[in-house]
Amino acid sequence: MSLLKTFWLWIKVSRPGHWPILPLIFLLGLIDAKGIFNWFVLAQCLALSFPIELTINGLNDIYDQETDLNNPRKNSFWLGSVLEKKDISKVFVGSIFGTVVVLLSSLAASGIFSTPWNNLMPISAYNWENLFWTIVGLVFGIIYSIPPIRLKERPILSLSTYAFGFLSAYFMGYTLFGSTFQAGIKPWILSLLVVALGSLAFLVDYAADLKAKQITIATKFGPRISALISLFQYFVVLITRPFSSIVSLIYTVLGTAMLIFLSYKPTHKLAKFCLYILSAFGGLAIFLSTIFHI
Repeated sequence: MSLLKTFWLWIKVSRPGHWPILPLIFLLGLIDAKGIFNWFVLAQCLALSFPIELTINGLNDIYDQETDLNNPRKNSFWLGSVLEKKDISKVFVGSIFGTVVVLLSSLAASGIFSTPWNNLMPISAYNWENLFWTIVGLVFGIIYSIPPIRLKERPILSLSTYAFGFLSAYFMGYTLFGSTFQAGIKPWILSLLVVALGSLAFLVDYAADLKAKQITIATKFGPRISALISLFQYFVVLITRPFSSIVSLIYTVLGTAMLIFLSYKPTHKLAKFCLYILSAFGGLAIFLSTIFHI
């Protein structure tokens, strides 16, 4: 019974609402590389749901335990709740477990593990690239929360976690069937959209973070700067246009327009609306342009 309670705790800490995000980015990379789907690819894709979220969010909850007590956002099963002190050691073990699962999935999927099914995977030229991006994703997810680096409390630098979180998941899918250097500029430009959404999230959380005494871009520089950073990222994507589809163009134009207005009037209500709309339709626009070329 104790093991079941611990596993249930791990599930809550991992934020089930976050589980689909990284696997979808992984699949985007896989599709761009024209890869095929098999059991090894599925294993690595699934490792980017519960296991890696357990690692990243588990460490985040451990080191934010005190401030989360004053944070009204941390009251959701899907998006996170306050961790009790008695559960810290269990969550730490869970973070180690998640890290091991993610690394093993990369070693297996990329063919570095010698198994009878290695012939299902492409030639081994890209194996080490896949492992490299897996480690990059884990490292940035971990140093986001733990001292002494703790990027979470280093405004501007904290946004690098969003960029490399996207890039690592994308290239984990891509490098199973292609090389990082074949992907072109598209994933790097798309990572700017993720950075923009990260900065927007800091704006949405401004009041809660201020109450919890968290140092973020919004609490240090103000909500308007947070909105302007998001606007700048969307503007760069708009002028570079890493994809030629009409859907992605409409999304980027509308997103830029919304963020211009938000920069003029950076209220919590408007920021929350922009974040939800841009997050929901952003993924849809990218997948429609990638799969159907519209």
